[in-house]
Amino acid sequence: MRRFLQHYDKILLALGVVVFLAAGALGATRLRKLDEIAARNPVAGIEPARYELTRAVVPSIAMVVWNEAPRQSTGSEWVYDVFTPPVIYYNPQTQQFTVTPPAVTGPVAVAGNDEPYDIELIGVRQEPYRIQLVGYVGTADNPIATFEIVDSGETVVGRPGRRFERQEFTLQSFEITRLTTPAGEGMPVVENVARAVVLDERSGREEVLTNRERKMMPRLQATFRVNVYPGETRTVYEGSSIEANGQVYQVTQISMFPPQAVVSRRSRDALGANETRTLSPSSADGPQSSPTRGSGIVPAPE
Repeated sequence: MRRFLQHYDKILLALGVVVFLAAGALGATRLRKLDEIAARNPVAGIEPARYELTRAVVPSIAMVVWNEAPRQSTGSEWVYDVFTPPVIYYNPQTQQFTVTPPAVTGPVAVAGNDEPYDIELIGVRQEPYRIQLVGYVGTADNPIATFEIVDSGETVVGRPGRRFERQEFTLQSFEITRLTTPAGEGMPVVENVARAVVLDERSGREEVLTNRERKMMPRLQATFRVNVYPGETRTVYEGSSIEANGQVYQVTQISMFPPQAVVSRRSRDALGANETRTLSPSSADGPQSSPTRGSGIVPAPE
């Protein structure tokens, strides 16, 4: 026993070597088997299935005709089609919505009288404010405002505090600001924008003007071509009259959406019959406007 204990460490070493060699031999055997498996043809003895050609089935498309858009409970004119919903107007006087422009619901042409009018409607627009800011002269640090008086066509200039006695307004303030507008992938556009505040002595109100756009008023005006006078046009408002070739044409209603005017014709001596027609622009020149189809609400002209 004593001799066994003396050689105990050598015995353990020998056992360890034996276990190591056995493990190595077993691992080598398994590796050879894996190599043999990998070298084999995985599809040996397997007959692949033949490819069968099949034709694609084209689905049949059924043609369906949509029913006509039904009338709404609000009225027979309220027809909502798929791509063309009605233009909706709001009348502030009646506080109601309608699809018929309130300003063109008057009478139409008298039956049996096809004699053409001597005036043609060119277009309809809002009335421009009587004072328009054109721009400025001088430098941006010390500018002088430049105004156009629409009625007379004259140009007047002045600095803040000046009262234009004949034109009946006072320039309260005037300033120049730099406005930067993006221009896609290019360099942004930088421009000087003039802004003026004027006190209108006729109305007693302050008005803000800019040289970037014309200031327009709510009132509508219609421009007519007078055929008996070549090249002559007249711009009038509701209630105005135009005389041509012994006839008096009374403009009773004006609408912007769509651009139309209701005009009554009578003889100057009041002996002829009175006739009323609704006129639309007959050409593309002149200021015109047309409704935008959609579900938005267009305010009725005042």
